[in-house]
Amino acid sequence: HYAAQIEEIERSTSRIVADHFTETVQIVDSVYGIGTRTATGIVAEIGSSMEQFETADKLTSWSGLAPGNKESAGKKRKVKTVNGNRYLKPMLLQAAWTAVRAKNTYWSAQFHLLTRRLPPKKAIIAIARKMLKMIYNLLQKKIKYVELGAEAFWQQIKLRTRLKQQAPF
Repeated sequence: HYAAQIEEIERSTSRIVADHFTETVQIVDSVYGIGTRTATGIVAEIGSSMEQFETADKLTSWSGLAPGNKESAGKKRKVKTVNGNRYLKPMLLQAAWTAVRAKNTYWSAQFHLLTRRLPPKKAIIAIARKMLKMIYNLLQKKIKYVELGAEAFWQQIKLRTRLKQQAPF
């Protein structure tokens, strides 16, 4: 009985996506680690246009992936992420875990860099936040994601390090 209900819901969702949100779902689906079902869920939660969110940071805050900031007398305190959208946050965290487990991807390289200074669960929240910011930018520009690979990430880090060393101050 439940399987039949799930099938009917998936069919109706597929019809709605095919009629109205095909391009948007394809853009979100192009991000490495996000499948069609997850892309459909993300589009269902945030919508197809990003007009309701002024910036990507406001979207990450609404979703519950924004980093907390609690400082008192110059001391930074431990904080948890805020309670955000209870459907979007788990989808993005699952997609982030999928993306970092693949070898030689941009996301896995970034995850390995973050785990040098953060525990893995905090690093995965940072990756999920970066994924959501990327989705925001992709939807604003209406372009698909292109996976650059781990080598491109490490080249970018080397370039930033070189530029910092050459800074005059």
